[in-house]
Amino acid sequence: MAEIFQANHKKILMPILFGTIMGKKNGPPCFASAEILGKERTRARFLQALEFLGGISKSKMEELKKGWTAKNCQGLIKKSQGDSSSS
Repeated sequence: MAEIFQANHKKILMPILFGTIMGKKNGPPCFASAEILGKERTRARFLQALEFLGGISKSKMEELKKGWTAKNCQGLIKKSQGDSSSS
């Protein structure tokens, strides 16, 4: 994921994963926790986190799917940063 989003793994992605899966900044190994929770509960927590953050539009989801398939989501981050700086 870090490579696809061109984001720092330890500073950005891991805190997001820990917060989403466990509701804390840190704890037991993230992927072990996801395995213990199981696929359905882990997925539900990711969806709940997306809802909490305001959801994701169909067009953004399509952009994300295309970027993920192409293994390059860096443009989504840059576009998002540009959107927030213009408001």
